[in-house]
Amino acid sequence: MDFKSFLDSPAVIKLVGPDGWKSQMVEVELKPREQKEIRISISPPDGSCCRRQPIGLDLTVGGRPFGQVAEALVSIGVPKF
Repeated sequence: MDFKSFLDSPAVIKLVGPDGWKSQMVEVELKPREQKEIRISISPPDGSCCRRQPIGLDLTVGGRPFGQVAEALVSIGVPKF
């Protein structure tokens, strides 16, 4: 994901999934209008099976929460459609 900040503050990024899913948390230092590529992952519990499960991206910049600013739909353990 590419991330661009308009503030000179650290950004904390975390993925949000269903209960039991484990997400990395990434902290990025950015200057205004600087853009960086980040890699972040979330892991479901063993044996998970889901179709089109929403995963949110929660963003906090300079201690100010912006909430879930992006979303992806994830399918695990089901045939492609």
